[in-house]
Amino acid sequence: MTHQRQTTTETEYQAFPEIAGRDDLQVRVEVPLLLRALRLPPAGRILETGCGSGAALLELTGRLRPAYVAGADIDRNLLDGARTRFAMAGVAADFFHVDV
Repeated sequence: MTHQRQTTTETEYQAFPEIAGRDDLQVRVEVPLLLRALRLPPAGRILETGCGSGAALLELTGRLRPAYVAGADIDRNLLDGARTRFAMAGVAADFFHVDV
């Protein structure tokens, strides 16, 4: 049995379609469930891989008051939106353009 390795051109990133209310759903439903399930401690460090527009990351930051916050995403436009969201909230965070 042989395995063929996919190249980058075969697996190019395709952005998720914009869905109205996705950020609100993350903030109101997903983040509280995540915190309840994982019992994350306050004042730690947060790295969200695939942070998108930063909505969930900002909510996590507000709830956990971490010592350090970072977001990573492949979509530069979403990262720009996340940077703007955090700047408007007056919250410091690092954002990285990566493909993971």
